[in-house]
Amino acid sequence: MEDLESLNHILSDSITMSFWPSPFTIEQTEQWLNRNIESYNNNGYGRWGLELKDNGELIGDVGIVKTEINGQPEFDLGYIIFTKYWNQGLAFEAAQACLQYGLNDLNLRRICVNMPNNHVASMRVAERLGMVLEKQFINQRNRNILTNLFIRVSSDRWQIGSKWLSSFGKLSWIITLHPMECLSGFDTKFFEKSVAIGRESLGDCGINLLIIF
Repeated sequence: MEDLESLNHILSDSITMSFWPSPFTIEQTEQWLNRNIESYNNNGYGRWGLELKDNGELIGDVGIVKTEINGQPEFDLGYIIFTKYWNQGLAFEAAQACLQYGLNDLNLRRICVNMPNNHVASMRVAERLGMVLEKQFINQRNRNILTNLFIRVSSDRWQIGSKWLSSFGKLSWIITLHPMECLSGFDTKFFEKSVAIGRESLGDCGINLLIIF
């Protein structure tokens, strides 16, 4: 996991993580990566790393994970952008591509986004994505604060097709796959299949890299 320190620089930043329970420790960042390794191993999807095309800098992550929110199973779309790159439209760019991928390529019927009720910028991203506020709840995982749950369902999917990243400019999109030694009993066929799927889905859209971490 060669990008552990770079990602921890982002996830340990107090401003970047101000809407989370607390900034991450290096141990929590490593756990975050391991959970995504497990997600890819079990489900074939998870969080993606985000790099700037011009210099390859890792600026955050984005992706869909299967999790439980307010006692219900959900496909949760999350995005974290390093604070110095806020207010540049990158969260929307990242989330829009992931939402389209989840609906059109993964054929998910429902995708949600959740954020604290006072996280105005994140709510605006969800609204721009065409998501609607389904409910509010007290989030016991995040300081018992009032939290919004926005959803998008497949009947309202965007029919963009295979070139769903072609119009995006600043980000270099990366499928987060992992070397075989990261997983006990890792299946080489799964790794090769994942790379093939990634290239089929994303390869003609200007991706610079497929494998990080």
